[in-house]
Amino acid sequence: MGERYKLYSHWTGELCGDLETSWNEKKEVRTVRYKEAMTFTSGSGVITATYQGFLMVMLVVWSLACLAEIRQVLNWWLVMIFMNADTNGTPSFEIQDEVVTVNCLPRPVRYLSVFLNLIPRSILSLGLVYIGTDFLLSADNYNDLIFNVVALGFLIEIDNMLFHAVVDQHTKHLVLKCASMHVFREPHARLDWLERHVGVTLMWTTVVLSFVLGCTLHSYNSAKGKYDMGDGLRCLCHVEGAACMSAQVMGAHPNV
Repeated sequence: MGERYKLYSHWTGELCGDLETSWNEKKEVRTVRYKEAMTFTSGSGVITATYQGFLMVMLVVWSLACLAEIRQVLNWWLVMIFMNADTNGTPSFEIQDEVVTVNCLPRPVRYLSVFLNLIPRSILSLGLVYIGTDFLLSADNYNDLIFNVVALGFLIEIDNMLFHAVVDQHTKHLVLKCASMHVFREPHARLDWLERHVGVTLMWTTVVLSFVLGCTLHSYNSAKGKYDMGDGLRCLCHVEGAACMSAQVMGAHPNV
């Protein structure tokens, strides 16, 4: 029995973190609170509505940053699919009055762009959404959450940093002077109806909000989620909780 108690105390010290001792004037007893458990159960803890609201705001900010990148990738896919491959001898691009106009995309250029640019960029964009969201959801306090958002914002701008750092000035000038490339898809009844009656803005807004809400609910309510972690630490460290057997054995009450 003594070794089990020592092992239990050792686990408690590792999981619960530093302890804080205070005096309860109402009950005239000394109480001990553990730092790690308070991260979840305090008035500003992870499982409170305040933290959940702040987490959702940070997730919305991150989702909007990812959505901007994903929409750029989608636009380039549309260009690769619908841009003319040949214009009967017309040059693929022209420069007039310092404006670069792209007339067509030859097949070699199209294939190189797809395999060396678009496919890797698509994989990275989707991977960043998944990994970055999980990174934010893993934060257990306000400081870590803010730092994680700043770090992810830096990662998503790496491609622009590479462009400004390593590309020569002539190529930069051509890219900046390049006119917009316009492509047109064939009519589609359902897509046309959505664009006319719902609108792109409402569709993307609904996607972002649904994604954020779904990720937050899953993070908190799934098995071994934040609610379960909070209940576990509350029972292990503070011997509290309606489902905590230790609290019922020691005091026959949910809270001791």
